Amino acid sequence: MKIKHFLKLIFSLLVLCSFPVFSYEWSGPYTIQAIEHIALGGGKSHLAIYVNEEVKTSCESANQKKAFIYTEQGRPSSWNGPWLMLASSAQALGSKVKLYLTGTCESHGAVMFGLRVIKE
Repeated sequence: MKIKHFLKLIFSLLVLCSFPVFSYEWSGPYTIQAIEHIALGGGKSHLAIYVNEEVKTSCESANQKKAFIYTEQGRPSSWNGPWLMLASSAQALGSKVKLYLTGTCESHGAVMFGLRVIKE
């Protein structure tokens, strides 16, 4: 039960600290197929979440690769660390997730700014 409250707290903080919420949207629910976290050097790190379900967004690379990404520009643990923990927990528990998308598309997938774990 403590883990559930902790995850809710982390998620709430992520949403409250996000940039303007009105232009963004939640996508999903999805089950996570794979998680990738790469240090890029220079203080940058890259987080990618690949899902099992068909993806239908305005980002063609996300639809093809079933991928959602965030590249940290500075301190690698400030956003990617909590998201990596939430995504890993969801994958291990078989829980579904929703991803908060910015509407930005990159060659690796749709840019995300949040992650919600759902237990159905």
